[in-house]
Amino acid sequence: MADTLMDMVRAERATLEADRVGTVDERLSRVNARFRVACTGVTANVHALGRILRLRELEIHVTTMDAPVGWPATWVEWELACILSQALGHGPHTSAYVTPKFTGSLEAARSFVAGTLPGFWVSSGLCALTGHASIGADYNGPDGERLHREWPTDRTPCDWSEDLPPGDGPHIEAMAILACAVRALAHKLQLEASA
Repeated sequence: MADTLMDMVRAERATLEADRVGTVDERLSRVNARFRVACTGVTANVHALGRILRLRELEIHVTTMDAPVGWPATWVEWELACILSQALGHGPHTSAYVTPKFTGSLEAARSFVAGTLPGFWVSSGLCALTGHASIGADYNGPDGERLHREWPTDRTPCDWSEDLPPGDGPHIEAMAILACAVRALAHKLQLEASA
């Protein structure tokens, strides 16, 4: 089991590092190309693959943004609000609701994780070089039994981690938290699609 889990973690990390090479447009192009190939399979669940693609595109945008804390809501903020609203069972997020500034607020980024990944722990920080974060299922907490069912330990990494340069403000730390959360949500969709 340890070899399988370590192989999975190494493969995910290698894919992540390979996806970080190039411009935003080049990265989006590679993700879209993989999506097109995956959709050609006879048993392809195009709806699930489309949701995973949206999360991967969102991750690319979150990890490449460079904006000051006071910036207006963007497509990224809107997408995150839609995902959170759906996870909480509130229906679609519309312009009638305030769109939280997830990428500019540690509290909002942590509330996104709490709403979309209940029972997950979050650890984050900021240094001179990076904003960093890790999240993972708290199998020992009160939601442990449910997390073991939904996130089997033999098919789930121990955590998702992110280091985003430069370490120049709390928005970088918030974006690192969000990048981890989006990757975990994409993993959950992959688990559901393979079940």
